[in-house]
Amino acid sequence: MEQASKSEDGSGYKHHDFQVEQVNPQDVVIDEVNERTTNTGPRTAKGDLEKSIAENGIENPPQVRPKEDGDGYKVFAGQRRVQAAQAVGLDEIPVIVKDLNDTEALAASVNENNEHLKKDVPRKDRAKAVKKLEEDWERERIAEYFGVGPQTVRNYLEPTRNFWEDTIFDPEVETEIDTEYIADDVLADLRRVMGKGHLAERAAKIIIKNQMPKKVVRSAINSTDNPKDFVQELKSQWEAVSSGKEQIRPRITLTGTNAERLQAWAKERGINKEQATKQLVIKKLNEIYNETTSS
Repeated sequence: MEQASKSEDGSGYKHHDFQVEQVNPQDVVIDEVNERTTNTGPRTAKGDLEKSIAENGIENPPQVRPKEDGDGYKVFAGQRRVQAAQAVGLDEIPVIVKDLNDTEALAASVNENNEHLKKDVPRKDRAKAVKKLEEDWERERIAEYFGVGPQTVRNYLEPTRNFWEDTIFDPEVETEIDTEYIADDVLADLRRVMGKGHLAERAAKIIIKNQMPKKVVRSAINSTDNPKDFVQELKSQWEAVSSGKEQIRPRITLTGTNAERLQAWAKERGINKEQATKQLVIKKLNEIYNETTSS
């Protein structure tokens, strides 16, 4: 049997021979190149994997490669299935044996979680895995291999930026805070708006603590480019949504003389362009209302 994978130069495909074997799960160890390094136990949020495998066996064979000394195998895709089989005492399980190098095995591990099984993998695990792949593969090749766009790969790598060092999003920092609540694309936008890691972390903690919907966060991001105003804008919009108040957040684009006038008006009052636009709109609405009620 053969399995197609990317060629070494990324320009085409090569084939890796593989075979399906029946092995004792006790002879299988966890490969050091697995994408998933946290929450690796057999039990999952969807149910007891051990119970399922005890009753039905393994239906989707894990992928393994031979150990360096030739004595047994290392599982690089499907480690929780192997652990579950070990836990329930199965004598034999099917595995797909491939002869892959470290980079190919890591890529296969990510690909199984990302594409084939649609498994949710902790952001930090994926960030570290893709960062490791970058040591040997160009980003374009990584995107092509996983069937995603370049922006998705950038989102995968977002937590590895120096900007997030020592924050709750740093892959090397352990935290009980549910950092997964912040969507990948929102995390990148927080970086651009807040400018400094500790400020972005502060805003993120507010979002997570209050379980603010993505649309509220996105609206606040689009409403200001000033880190000093962002948290206040975030809280204001969340309070409005929580109290059921109607909100209108129009996108206004000004060019030429109008843009210059707005910037000058905002500068005179020490406020940003978004605040100036809001104040001018409210002022005009009040004028219209007063004219209507007085006539």
